[in-house]
Amino acid sequence: LTEGKHCSACGTVLVKQETVSAAKHTEVIDPAVVPTCTKTGLTEGKHCSACGTVLVKQETVSAAKHTEVIDPAVVPTCTKTGLTEGKHCSACGTVLVKQEVVSVTKHTEVIAPAVAPTCTKTGLTEGKHCSACGTVLVKQEVVPAAAHTVVIDEAVSATCTRDGLTEGKHCSACGTVLTAQEEVPAKGHAYQLWQSMGNQAHRATCSRQGCGHTAKVSCTQLELMVNEAPFAVCPVCGESTAETFPLVEGAEYRNVDRSAMPRGDLTVRMLAEPFGTEAAAMAGMEESAAPLWAMTVICERAGKPHTMKGLIRVSVPLETDAAFTLVRLDTDDNGQPCWTEIAFTLEAGMLTFETDHDGLFLLMPAA
Repeated sequence: LTEGKHCSACGTVLVKQETVSAAKHTEVIDPAVVPTCTKTGLTEGKHCSACGTVLVKQETVSAAKHTEVIDPAVVPTCTKTGLTEGKHCSACGTVLVKQEVVSVTKHTEVIAPAVAPTCTKTGLTEGKHCSACGTVLVKQEVVPAAAHTVVIDEAVSATCTRDGLTEGKHCSACGTVLTAQEEVPAKGHAYQLWQSMGNQAHRATCSRQGCGHTAKVSCTQLELMVNEAPFAVCPVCGESTAETFPLVEGAEYRNVDRSAMPRGDLTVRMLAEPFGTEAAAMAGMEESAAPLWAMTVICERAGKPHTMKGLIRVSVPLETDAAFTLVRLDTDDNGQPCWTEIAFTLEAGMLTFETDHDGLFLLMPAA
């Protein structure tokens, strides 16, 4: 309507109101509301922002169903609680079936057996652990190694023919050798003085206590021709074609050039004036120069001479004031007797000289 006027006293219309056509609505969109699992939604609608008139009514849209997801059960262990199976909606997160806590299970005990200590290794006390989760329930403690139980392995004395053993020690508990027994070589027979048997053989008995072994050995002859007649002497037992050569006590020898010593014991036998003038002829001397002594020098072992391995120094007890020459009787390339003069000293009753092989020696008056 247009604006009009009238008299308030009499009601007379002074200016008539004219009809004005209605204006159009100012449309506003009422947006749709998407329904959820727990709330309804709305369709899209419209209304006039000027007058509020609902132009398109919004319709209610029913709530959607939950999208179920399984929350799997968690098996409890010996150290952790578990859970029952549950459910929730993956769209809205609503818990549909609540998971309940399941108590921890008991440990499955397994015995870790004790280990007894030995003499060389530590032991362990008994322990326990859970075979399911590995948790140590009772810790095993180290037990110190025990001391060895020492047992003496008695020495075995070597005999003439059998090896012996030194004293040793071992542990009777574990068998560990604490002190090894060393082998002691057999001593070999220690023969007494070799005695002639009169048939170019000699014998001797072992002097070691409890042995009593008697050996019989053929003589080893030192042979020479004296005035075209054979002369032989065994330096081991002293038997000769003349007289028996007696043993000289107290004779000694030692190395000079550090070569290997001959095996056996030094044996010196000496005969005073054994040959008379025949020895002079044997040595190529005048008959008037008869020798004072004849001497055999060897290294004897088990009744046999052993060849010298190098130059040795021999010392022989000798008491004399006479001047003499020392010679060793040898055989030349033609098998004829010859002699080699040997340097010597005679001091304090000891005749000392050096030789590189054994044999028959003569002490002859000095010219």
